Amino acid sequence: MRKRFHLQSGFHRHPILWYYALTMSVSLLLLIPHLLFGAILTPSFSLTQFGPAAGLVLFCLFSGSSGPLRGMVIRFSGKKLFRWGILAVLTTAVILILCGALLSFLGVPATRWSGNAGFYSMECLAMLVCCAGEEVGWRGVLLPKLCENHSLFASSLIVGLLWGAWHLNFSAGPLGFLLFTGSIMLNSVFLAWLYQKSGGNLFVAILEHFSFNLFSHLFLWNRLDIKAYVVEIALYGAVDLIVVWADRKLFFAHSQSPETGDV
Repeated sequence: MRKRFHLQSGFHRHPILWYYALTMSVSLLLLIPHLLFGAILTPSFSLTQFGPAAGLVLFCLFSGSSGPLRGMVIRFSGKKLFRWGILAVLTTAVILILCGALLSFLGVPATRWSGNAGFYSMECLAMLVCCAGEEVGWRGVLLPKLCENHSLFASSLIVGLLWGAWHLNFSAGPLGFLLFTGSIMLNSVFLAWLYQKSGGNLFVAILEHFSFNLFSHLFLWNRLDIKAYVVEIALYGAVDLIVVWADRKLFFAHSQSPETGDV
């Protein structure tokens, strides 16, 4: 009984560390079926993307508190969804179309993400579901918890760092991993702004994440390398400068987290 109390106490003292450790562990376990069998259902259906959601469930079980889960659930809302959801989709599309155009200008040829209508439908559905599996953790748990003690700007960068590192994307080598993580951190700042302006609406975060994956497939297919990450950093960096400057009070105010259950 005493050991269980100490374990739960540790979870409450260091919730971010424990949540991330559980998420990384379960994500690596969920990678095993893909290593053994390859694509499951459709190429865009990734079991590892449910790692953040599974990590949340495990965190609640080990900590003895359902607060984080309840806090995440109430973040799904229809309020402000249309306005901020449309902005999330359109802005992300423009950024990635520009990214593709700049890569073509730099001599990186475009290749078509090919398939029939059924293929595209299944891929889009898989992306949407898997993005939701991630966002319940990144924006549903980590960002609100970090915002309790840090500014939105600092919190979004920390989430981006953890989110980017979680991918373990070494496809372009160690430098590519660093640049990829940097691009994710800048995307995280923009995504945090959309999320917070929409009143902490997880649907908006999922739409932006889904749009990023979809338009990356459409305009950056087989072009995601060091050049692509550098261009993404430049474009998202420019967008971040605009939104951070325009909404600096929001980004640098202390404690931005909407009311949720305690972690």
